[in-house]
Amino acid sequence: MMNPDHSQIVERLLQILERVENADGLLLPICQLIPLNIFGICNALTWVKDCTTVWAYRLPAKTARLAPFCFKETAKMKGFADDIEKLTEENDNFREVLYTGKSIQLVLMALKPGEEIGEEVHDDRDQFFRFETGSGEVWIDDVANQVKADDGVIVPAGAKHNVINTGSEPLRLYTIYGPPEHVEGTVHKTKAEADASHEHFDGRTTE
Repeated sequence: MMNPDHSQIVERLLQILERVENADGLLLPICQLIPLNIFGICNALTWVKDCTTVWAYRLPAKTARLAPFCFKETAKMKGFADDIEKLTEENDNFREVLYTGKSIQLVLMALKPGEEIGEEVHDDRDQFFRFETGSGEVWIDDVANQVKADDGVIVPAGAKHNVINTGSEPLRLYTIYGPPEHVEGTVHKTKAEADASHEHFDGRTTE
């Protein structure tokens, strides 16, 4: 049974529905900001960020007319699905961001013979490397790890690290940051271009 105070709020929403011809655009933001279970609109245990994230286990008859506005279908996520090995082996850019999520980012890299990423520390993010062509070294807190095609390396947050191409061919790899490190859509054709950009993840995701 709905709390009387909540019932009054629902009544007010219904009044708005009756008075506003295009109530869709008005009520959708309300649904996005309010945990709907408070009003007995649905038995949801999560805050609503978009109206496709909540399942209506029960819907009081009095608030049934609000359902279309609280469960309006939104654009579906596509994610990332591709032949990552092929993409990595064909990449010649020093850095290319393929996909940026809220908590993870996929990036291609290619180092020329003798080239290095440069010593750095990510205090608040872990990083995974997967090597597809070439050979080199991954330094983690002053310890060198020899790497070649098919090798993988994880650098924990807070560790000083560097990747160096010690071979005679391009060292091609993909890396996964968690959370993201670079601006969505970033492409640096050369290390010099990357060093000059000073870009950093700004919260914008692929979708």
